[in-house]
Amino acid sequence: MTDYKKILILFFALAFLLSGCMSYTTLQSPKTLKPGKVILGGGMALPISNKEVQFYPELNTRIGLFNHFDIGAKYSTPSLIFLDGKYQIIENPFYLSADLGWSYFSYSGGIGKSEGTFTGWYPMIIVGQDHWYAAVKEVYFAMQGEVDIWGLYKYSSSGWISTNVTVGGIIGKNVRLLPELNFIIPNNGKVLFVPAVGLQFAL
Repeated sequence: MTDYKKILILFFALAFLLSGCMSYTTLQSPKTLKPGKVILGGGMALPISNKEVQFYPELNTRIGLFNHFDIGAKYSTPSLIFLDGKYQIIENPFYLSADLGWSYFSYSGGIGKSEGTFTGWYPMIIVGQDHWYAAVKEVYFAMQGEVDIWGLYKYSSSGWISTNVTVGGIIGKNVRLLPELNFIIPNNGKVLFVPAVGLQFAL
């Protein structure tokens, strides 16, 4: 078994020991990885709500499976596991990809006063070039329970809960920095502004 497969298996094994929450960040290029290529990294999301800033560190990885198709996974606090697959549709004059993400979490109390089990789906269109990207992501929650996100909006039934808009930059190649701005636009409540930054390493 090759090293990158061992790394990916270990990452998924650790991640599935943990439960999840909403995914705030994108932190990826619209350009898919070549088959067998791997990126490992970390990041930090900083949701700003009512002039209060919180910190959510994350670990992430991506691996190229086929031409124009890669998959990713991440774990971020307080307890999020997120998986996604991305297909690159256009290469010139810019990159355009379609992505579908999935998350699951189940807990009682804690941050956000949420209780129950929640599955999230995240269809996304992401566009850009080598040094920038922008994305529009819809968020659907299937839930049994109630989720309160920063006291800004509360959900107790399944449905489309928000549109997320992202703009970001990519600085570097084999080691790259990704500054990012996210705007979470709920179907009820106030907009949540989430700056983020990622640091990634190409293997």
